[in-house]
Amino acid sequence: MLKRSFKILTGCLLVIAGIIVTPLPIPFGIVMIIIGLSLLVTTVPQIRDWLKRRRTHYRETSGHLNAIKHKLPGFARKLIEDTDPEPRQTNDSQNDGQHVIPCPDAESQSRTHRPSRRNPR
Repeated sequence: MLKRSFKILTGCLLVIAGIIVTPLPIPFGIVMIIIGLSLLVTTVPQIRDWLKRRRTHYRETSGHLNAIKHKLPGFARKLIEDTDPEPRQTNDSQNDGQHVIPCPDAESQSRTHRPSRRNPR
């Protein structure tokens, strides 16, 4: 109980301080907000649900977050994965590590591309 209260208090303080510091020339406030939110999302389910609703409403921004999450540190990556409204399966065990491209119709599965043969002369 004490640990949870500490996480909530620290997360709230980081978010509030981040909002105050954000207008400064160095973007340290954004980092503070992300760290605070990552603490709050793991502790308070209502905040996680609220962020999921925001990401559902702003789908383009949500897509950009999913595109860059592999470049972010672990706590930010976990924040993005926990609040993803449409979680993606990251385990490649189903397709043995190979990328599978869905085919729109069965007819195109029978077609193969053969490169043209050039005369070696």
